[in-house]
Amino acid sequence: MENINKKEIEFWPVISSLFLGAFLTTLGTSTINLALTDLMKYFNTSLDLVKWTLTGFMLATGTIAPITSYLGEKISYKRLYLISLIGFTISSILCVFSWNIESLIGFRILQGTFTGLATPATMTIIYQVIPREKHASAISLWSLASMLAPAVGPTLSGWLIQTFSWKAIFLMNVPLGLIAILIVLRFTPFYKLNPPTGFDFLGFSTSMIASVLLLTAFSEGASWGWLSYKIISLITLGVIVLIIFIIK
Repeated sequence: MENINKKEIEFWPVISSLFLGAFLTTLGTSTINLALTDLMKYFNTSLDLVKWTLTGFMLATGTIAPITSYLGEKISYKRLYLISLIGFTISSILCVFSWNIESLIGFRILQGTFTGLATPATMTIIYQVIPREKHASAISLWSLASMLAPAVGPTLSGWLIQTFSWKAIFLMNVPLGLIAILIVLRFTPFYKLNPPTGFDFLGFSTSMIASVLLLTAFSEGASWGWLSYKIISLITLGVIVLIIFIIK
């Protein structure tokens, strides 16, 4: 393993890659909102189906999070962050070339999966490689990126959609993603601690299934009806699986 001296870490290059990553992945949750109407017209489909470009993204982001710690310790958080940035950038390109609404939903789910890996990885890298006396500054900048994206996302996406098309909200991720990838490769050090010896498959699967069931129920409750058979079934099954996860 490469020895790391935190005092020799180049703060601004490292934090700029984390800032870009946090900004990009958070931006992905807000830019799509204003494009829903355009997507309905472009793919000639209903709002109930189009909104899964947002719901699927959020579901994937939430359900992949439990495995982040295992993967980070197994392959290092630098590699995990690189994989998430590369995957996010590629999935953004794939979204541009979607041939129907189902393919766009699939690529958005893929994009959400890499977002779910990137967000915890950026926070862990801060604590692993940034000197302790600079943690407050690093966390402040990371938080700024996470708050800035939702603030500028609707305005930026509205301008891009009006000036170009809905595809522009995905194309803008590519150059920023490539810049972040290059900075991570050059300046973020490799840092690996206590690789796990096993994988808790039952814990991961139950937490993932419970998350999918409950998040789907809460996101579709208004559309399907909170007292509908589908929502009640999803919540009931989700709670049962969650209990299994807790007591296992």
